[in-house]
This record gives sequence, structure tokens and C-alpha cells, in this order.
Amino acid sequence: MIKLTSIWLTLISVFLMVSADTAFSTLDLGHQTLREKGIQISATVYSATGEYAFDQNRWEESNFTTVDWGQARSAILITESKQILWKLQGNDVNELTPDLGIVPGEDGPYQYRVWYEIGHEPDITVNFSPSVVDIAVLNDLAAKFAATRAAYPGVPVTTTIMGGPGYSQDYADSALEAFVDTVQPDMLVYDDYPFYAGSPPEPHDAHHFPRLAQFRQIALANGIPYGTYLQTFIGADDLRIPSESDARFDQFTSLVYGYKMLDSFIYDGWGASAPAPVLFSDSRGTAHPTTLFYQIAQSNQEVRNIGSSLVYLQSYDVRFVTSGAVPSRNVAWLAGASDPYITGIAVTSANPAEVVVGYFHPMLEEDDGPSYSNQIYFMVTNGKHSYNLNAIDAQQAIQIDFNFASSGIQNIQRLNRQTGLVELISTQEQCDDLAYVSTGSNTYRLTLTLPGGTGDLFKFSTGAFFVNGLQCAQSSERIPGDINNDCYVNLQDFAEFAKVWLLCNDPEISNCTIDCSDPANDEYCK
Repeated sequence: MIKLTSIWLTLISVFLMVSADTAFSTLDLGHQTLREKGIQISATVYSATGEYAFDQNRWEESNFTTVDWGQARSAILITESKQILWKLQGNDVNELTPDLGIVPGEDGPYQYRVWYEIGHEPDITVNFSPSVVDIAVLNDLAAKFAATRAAYPGVPVTTTIMGGPGYSQDYADSALEAFVDTVQPDMLVYDDYPFYAGSPPEPHDAHHFPRLAQFRQIALANGIPYGTYLQTFIGADDLRIPSESDARFDQFTSLVYGYKMLDSFIYDGWGASAPAPVLFSDSRGTAHPTTLFYQIAQSNQEVRNIGSSLVYLQSYDVRFVTSGAVPSRNVAWLAGASDPYITGIAVTSANPAEVVVGYFHPMLEEDDGPSYSNQIYFMVTNGKHSYNLNAIDAQQAIQIDFNFASSGIQNIQRLNRQTGLVELISTQEQCDDLAYVSTGSNTYRLTLTLPGGTGDLFKFSTGAFFVNGLQCAQSSERIPGDINNDCYVNLQDFAEFAKVWLLCNDPEISNCTIDCSDPANDEYCK
């Protein structure tokens, strides 16, 4: 009887594990990698060894997640040994090994590799045309991508294209669509640097919001994630040093559009030649961090915390609240257009700037938990920033009105960007930076104060789980029986239980069936 029970439990376990893996396996490789490795907050690192060798302590202090080694192929072994995530660029697959003498695909295995980039900033159109695609370039890239995937199956491959031809123009949608259709990148990535000098400087380049919208639209239509570069350098094209509010604006406006790869260019300096770093006062090395380094280290941690949820979410709308003109390719916020509950959004501070509101659904239906579907998340981002404003100087008070009608909803939830934990926002539980009050029957008002360029992620409190990779791992109130620590006791926990049914490792019993000294049994003994 015991043997029969064990057989049935094993069969049920196999069935449940296959079912749980099925939804994940429907995702593309880029999204699978992001869910496994986390949101990518990378920076391009120049110095690996020698006098200005890579400093692990300084890197950890910066709160970046991933080293972008550029084309420094030998340096990938440094990050592997230090257990730090990394990416590498190459003109083709032969430039992706740590050494020329190694055959592509015969190096590794690598535990901390995130993805490869082939052919940085290719000219995908003819003579910087917005729309005339260079078919030869696209076909060449496609062949190089195929060779890379053949050598490194299961590793995402992408490239970075300029935000527009020569940066001064925008690509036609047809050019970007041809690029994606032909090359098949696992992530759509572009670079664009919005902070220019002037008298006085404009807050940001006029292309910033249209490009965020355009690349988002193309990536979503093709079912792949999307990323962008952030400006942490000067010395080219009359670019200026970003202020704290600028840097946050660059990060959080990307998040509100659903970008999940943010690569800061650059981390450390290249010496006398441009570009020059702004995170360190030295032209080489990381011995002397600037004030901006510590400011970005703080905002990096906040992005990581919000990113713990964003990697499970998919953007479905982005809206603008502004007294001025809405940027091209973007639309104004309108009550009822994106969610059924928010009835008004207004900036109550003096000299208001735009507010950007992004809307998200869980990427997989199972991410809502077993009893809910189609949950709505929204991110509110303060777009105010300037070359001479720190984050506090550019803060804005934003008023958001709700009418929950007969939905039964009374509260909202927020992912605290500083702690990474989920907060219940109710009329009984207020926070230092917000107030939530009842304004009538089923109507409420949230007054939220956000630093310049900064955003917060919210969810309507329906009872469904707030999708967040940090919540259960950090909670001290874990539910008994929640074996896989997903905040629910359900059939997935039973599958974990069934896998080890009747196994034992009691050294005093001679017929125990599992030897925990054998590494092959780690999954049972952990």
C-alpha cells in the first residue's frame, strides 16, 4: 500500500511540475532570462586588470546588477570568479570567448552570464536614412546571431542600435520592424543620451519620450523585452553632467514605460580620450567617487526593488498628465481609458511638470495567484528635473482620486522602492510621503510626494498577491506549508512534497533511501 501511494504521489508530482513549467516555457528567451536573473541595471566597465583593476567592493557599493564588459573578453572570468552578473559585446561569435585560442561554445560553463551583444550600433539604414533599410547589414547581423545561438544555445543575443539615425532623427517604424523581423533579437535595445548643454540647458532632448514610446511599441508587438542606455558620461556631442534629478528621470521614465534593461554608459573612465566618466572624478579607475555616484547608487537600489516586480509584469499603457503639449507618440491621461478606478490626477505643487503614468498586467496569468486574474498595476512617475535641481528640489505633490464604486476595493498597495517590501495603503495606515483619505462613499484620494524624476509602483488591493520577487523571501510571516515560498499553499507545494515522499536520510536507519553526501541528491537534501 505504501509503495502504491508513493507511485501515485510521484505521478502527481510529475504532472504538477510539468504544468507549472508550461506557462514559463511559453515566454520568449529574453523574458525567461529576466525572470531568472532579475532586472538588469548594468554599467559599461572599462578597466579590468592592472593599475586600475576592477574593484569588487566599489562595484557592490554602486548597486548595479550587471557588468557590461564591452569587448573586454578576458574580463568575463573576473566576474565569474566574483559571482557577479555580466554581459559581453563582440563583432561576431569568435569574439565572445575569453581567449582567441578557445572555440566558441567550448568555454564555460558560466553561471553569471546574462547575454551576448553582437555588432554594437550597426547602421541598419542606408546613409542614416530614417526608413531606407540596409538589407545587407540586416542579413549579416542575422547570420552572426544564428552562429552565436548555435554556439551558445539558450543564451539571449541582442545588439544596441542608435535611438535614431545619427541621433538627430527618428527611425521609421518600418525600419525597426524590418530589423526585428530579420535579425530576431532577444531584446530590443537602443541608446540615446538626453542631457545636452545650453544657455540654460533644456531639461532633456525632445526625442526622449517619443523614442521611449516607439521602441516600447515595436518590442511589445514582437513579444520581446526592451532596454535602453542611460547617460553617465560627458565629452561628446556637447553633453552635460546629469544632476541627481536628471539621473532619476533617466531611470524611472524608462521603468514607467516597462524597460527592464538599463545600461549606464559609462562606469569608469577611458583615460584622456572621450567619453569621460561622471561617477568618478578620476579619468581612470574608481578610487574617488563623485556625489553623483552615491546618488545613483541609491536610485539603483530603488530601481532594483521596483524591478523585483516589474520583471513579472507587462506594460499595457502609458499616459501623460501635463499642462503643456503631450510628446509625440504619447497620449494624455484620461479617466476610464486605462483603468476603471482612477478618476483624476493632478499636480498640486507650484511650477508643475509632467507626470507619467504606466499601466501593467502580470505577464503570466498564474502570477496573479490561484484565485485572481487580470490584475492592474500602475506606476506614477514625477517627470520634473533640471540640470540644477537635486531630487528633493524637484519633488512634486501629486493628487490621485479613486472611485471604487461597487468593486469592494477600499485600499491600494505600494511596493516600497526603498525597502522592496509591499505596503498596504489605507485610511488607517499613512506614510511620511503620502496621505490616503476617504472623500465619500467608495471614493478616496491619494496625495503622493515624489522626488524629482522618481516613480512608485502601486496595485489596487483586490486581495490578489502583489507580484514581487522579494516579498516572500523577506517576510518573517511565512505560511506553514508554503514549501516553494510563493506566498500560497497550493498544488505546487504538494508537488514539492510528493517529490520527496518516503525519502529519508536518518543515519541510524540502515535502509534510508537518500544519501545527502552525494551531490546528485542536492535537490532533495537542500
